[in-house]
Amino acid sequence: MTPDGLSVAAAAADGTAGLWEVSTGRRTRTFAGAPGTVTAVAVLPSRDASPPRLVTGTDRGALAVWDTTSGARSRTLSGRGAAVETVAAAPDGSWLVSGTSDGAVRIWDPETAACLRTLDVPSDGRVTSVAASPDGRWIATTGRDGTLRIWEAATGDCVACVRAEAALEACGWHSDGAGVTAVGTGGLFAFAPHA
Repeated sequence: MTPDGLSVAAAAADGTAGLWEVSTGRRTRTFAGAPGTVTAVAVLPSRDASPPRLVTGTDRGALAVWDTTSGARSRTLSGRGAAVETVAAAPDGSWLVSGTSDGAVRIWDPETAACLRTLDVPSDGRVTSVAASPDGRWIATTGRDGTLRIWEAATGDCVACVRAEAALEACGWHSDGAGVTAVGTGGLFAFAPHA
């Protein structure tokens, strides 16, 4: 969802990404020409007064940043490797985090296209989703092994790990940043990490 709450971004069945107007359901922008089929999408908030950008990940391992006004691709962050399965952006637009089908989770600088750090996910913890906390300090990841992990964005350190009884497929932070909700084959789980 865009910061103003008026549009939602998603991958489309035709392999592109798009923006849809929430009030009407009308597709208002198409982002075509990504290297591969779009498999993950996130809104990248602007660090100034300009409109937010869109980030897409593809089945060919590419991450691309798009101008939401023109629909043009402005930057490619990576272009090789395993399929990007999930991507999220810091609320202030200062970094991105991506998870790929080979289990790699990386934090990126969207301006320089540099990989800032790689999270040390255990080999059995293939990541299914990533989410940035509302204050940008933390990253939550879920895995097929049923784990929810909380990472410090600035260092890449894992600070908490809990396990559900079955695979977890998606997660999201509560709007106040006090907890994370995860969903998977075993149900819906709410976690409240404590310092």
